[in-house]
Amino acid sequence: MTPEKLYLLLSTKFPTAETDWTGHERVPEPPFAVYLFRGIDNICADNRVYASENRYTVELYVRKRDYHSEKKLEDLFDKNDIFWNKDKIWNRELGLFQVIYEI
Repeated sequence: MTPEKLYLLLSTKFPTAETDWTGHERVPEPPFAVYLFRGIDNICADNRVYASENRYTVELYVRKRDYHSEKKLEDLFDKNDIFWNKDKIWNRELGLFQVIYEI
């Protein structure tokens, strides 16, 4: 999936930025999403790259535990056949929960 396609997909459900909100007028009120490129997984055959897939981290930021927003994002991934893993932390510096999806 290209970064542009991921942005279009995420932005149908949440305010979305690539990497951070630098260059935007302001950071939106939560919930919002940020995605980061993590690298590429290659499948090799005959000493060549046969296929490749971009890997991303998608971070969902919420003020309090917000299972509705998490479900909305997970349903979006499932509907688009995107495999995901999830972790959740309290970001003390921001005062927000950070729900981290590896896709």
